Amino acid sequence: AGITLKHGCSKFWKDLSGEEKTHLKSELLDKIEAVSTDGVAVHLSLCIGRIARTDFPGQWQELFPRLMQKLGQTSNNSLCDVATKRILYVLHCVIKELASKRLPVAR
Repeated sequence: AGITLKHGCSKFWKDLSGEEKTHLKSELLDKIEAVSTDGVAVHLSLCIGRIARTDFPGQWQELFPRLMQKLGQTSNNSLCDVATKRILYVLHCVIKELASKRLPVAR
């Protein structure tokens, strides 16, 4: 399911309505910590990165504040090592996608 979502993010994202996009972005950020396997978490992280490439900063200004908030919540609890690693991986994927934009104006 994660792989299908990752490919769908690239292929069908522009066709979704603004409300659907907002809902999906919120759900992805909320669920990344609760995913049961690391493989699915990797694909969701890549999907978040691909969405950020098209929507950040214009339609997703709250991306980095929400990630920083989640990182702060998990770093205060030593039992959340997996959640912290997943959020850091999401940050890695987002930054990698944003850095790969070809036009300097898009960065």
